[in-house]
Amino acid sequence: MNSIDYVAKFINMTNKTNGHYEMEPNSQVKVLYHLQNMVLHASALSKFFWAINDGEHKLHKK
Repeated sequence: MNSIDYVAKFINMTNKTNGHYEMEPNSQVKVLYHLQNMVLHASALSKFFWAINDGEHKLHKK
């Protein structure tokens, strides 16, 4: 949830300033970190709710 809040606040800030803002070098790393964190957790939830099928010769599970 922290990552979602961080990215949402960043998007709101960029919308309010119409893209006219100075981005600190550290900010880019933080935004990418939070985006990666969101994708990682979404993939974990996907794997939990939609488990891997056996497939032919159980190839997918290997």
